[in-house]
Amino acid sequence: MPKSRVLDVDPKNQSWTVDDDNQSTITLSLIAAGKLDETLSAVRGEFERDVRAPADNRRRATFRIGWHEAQGPKEYRARVLCDLTWQNLGYRLGRAFGTRPDAVIDDAFGHCVAVFPPGRAPTEVSNAVSADMAVAGVEGTPVTVVQVKYERDPKLREICLAHHGVACVVCGVKFAKEFPTIEQARDFIHVHHLRPLSEVTVAHRVDPVADMVPLCPNCHGVAHLRRPPFTVTELKVARTRAR
Repeated sequence: MPKSRVLDVDPKNQSWTVDDDNQSTITLSLIAAGKLDETLSAVRGEFERDVRAPADNRRRATFRIGWHEAQGPKEYRARVLCDLTWQNLGYRLGRAFGTRPDAVIDDAFGHCVAVFPPGRAPTEVSNAVSADMAVAGVEGTPVTVVQVKYERDPKLREICLAHHGVACVVCGVKFAKEFPTIEQARDFIHVHHLRPLSEVTVAHRVDPVADMVPLCPNCHGVAHLRRPPFTVTELKVARTRAR
């Protein structure tokens, strides 16, 4: 069964949700804490004129292209970036926020359409942002989400942990040691499929020793910041360089 995608995004409640192998959900958002609005305000004066066409799926695709190209060796020249196009806007935001899944980029596009539509003077963005930040946000509205989940065999998890243990293979955290007085934390750990089930989309054999590893929620979340996920080796190297 193919993986479902959300095509219509509510600009007031944008996030990317990933089914994470452990019956829980990781939610990542550029809209949270006004990060995207702050960046829009910062770049608004860097464009000389707005030549964007009305937003549609084609413009969303060009916005995504700009974002992805910001992660590669290609650099947009100043004379190109002076015009505000959907691709240039995606490029500037991509430079600011780095590599993100397409679902997150699409969320950012939807938010830009809502707060900074084509033809709106860039200086008006800061006023809209200030007004939004001056009042408390509203959360908790029930939303019905339809998604595809892939069945997991709990026995495979048991075999994986019996072989690898319950410590994170990237950072080494062991929750029984971190929270010794909480019984429920004794064997708490996420189990990560090195090849995501969502990439295969059909029932297949999984080796719980070779194909699965224990990851703490933080390392597991970082692994899924990219598609395909970061490998265990890449995560370990990134942590080493950060020290």
